[in-house]
Parts: sequence; C-alpha cells; structure tokens
Amino acid sequence: MRSPKLSDVLHEALKGQIATVHTSLPGIVERYDSDTQTADIRLAIRFSRRHPDTGERIPYEAPLLTGVPILWPTGHGGDFSDTWPLKRGDELWVQFAERSIDEWVLEGDEVVTPTSVRRFSLSDAVATPAKSSRGQPLPADAIDSTARVIRAPELRLGSAEASDFVALASLVKSELDALWTALKTHIHASAAPGSPTGPPTLPPPLPDDDPPWPPLPGGAGEVAATKVKAE
Repeated sequence: MRSPKLSDVLHEALKGQIATVHTSLPGIVERYDSDTQTADIRLAIRFSRRHPDTGERIPYEAPLLTGVPILWPTGHGGDFSDTWPLKRGDELWVQFAERSIDEWVLEGDEVVTPTSVRRFSLSDAVATPAKSSRGQPLPADAIDSTARVIRAPELRLGSAEASDFVALASLVKSELDALWTALKTHIHASAAPGSPTGPPTLPPPLPDDDPPWPPLPGGAGEVAATKVKAE
C-alpha cells in the first residue's frame, strides 16, 4: 500500500475543515415562541459523511436547532415592523453567523465581544421566514407583476391592537350612490293633500360635529373590509 501524497493529505484535511463551515440552508419550523420570537428549526437538507470502511456516503439529519432568532423585517428602533404568525411546517431560510452570537442575543448590547471562537457554527443560526422550495411556490393570487401583494387571512395596520375594519372605496361609493339616488328621487308631500312636489332641494354638507345621515330605507349596506383593520 503506497503512502498518500502530501497534496492528497492536505486536500482531505481542507475538505474536512470546509465540512464544518455552515453558511445558509432551508429550514422548517418545528415550534415557534411568539414571546421571544425564536423558533426550533429542522434543517430541510440532510448532511452526509463517508463510511470509514466502505467509503460510501451516508446521509444523516443535522440536530434540531433550538431558540433560533427570527429576523422580521423591521425599521430603525423597532418603530416599523412586519410580522405574521409562524406555525409548525412553515419554511424559513436559515443563516449561520460568522462568529458566535451568544452575547449579541442574550445581552442586547450594541456591540459585543464573543467569548467563543467558533465560526460558521450550527449554534449561531438566525432565520428569515421565506417560501423557498420550488415544490411549494406561492399561489398565483400572491404574485403580481406591477404591485407589491400582501396576502393574509387578516391584516392589522398600526399595531396588533388595531380592531376597526377599514372602509373599501367601492363599497363606500356604492352606499353614497344609493344615498344620492334616494335624495334625488324622494318626493315630499305638499301642503295641499294629494298634490306632490318635485325632488327636494339638497341640503349643504353636514359639518363634522353634526350627526351622520340617517340610514337608507331598509338599512345601510356594509362598507368595511373583511380582512384589513387599522387604528
């Protein structure tokens, strides 16, 4: 049996080192904690190792990543944010930090000095919610070539406490058109019984502090959106 060349030894050593460097991979939510905004994540790509006797590549799953910070889209100082509930089975894109992030996560200081010297470790994962697999793309009604589409069972604008549904322009216009038609076609009874007058003279717009217009005969229609609340 011939001795391996130095170049072969170095090549194998380099491959072994690279195998410990993790950059980014797709993941799947196992559990999400909305209070801490962290998740336990299962990686969606298996690793592999070579069998020492046969040289065969043996696939294996990476350990469960626990307490992974979720990177929500946020603005300066947290005054702006975009969040949604995560559930088991949701997809994410997981990134692994170049240095240990233990102190950054736990202490919350602006700049920290890591105690550990580990690099690109599975222990230093952060994740971004993302529909990443081609096998499960977003549905057609989530994509438009000319607009940003925000699709959800319910949207709350301003904060999580928003509770009033916003009015939809088309429904408001429909109600105003119905009110306008009712005003134009309503006939007053004249002072002389049995002799109707023409359409009434329309009153000026009501000031802001006056009561709203009375409901139309039969009750006014609904103008609220069904999914969007604001404050």
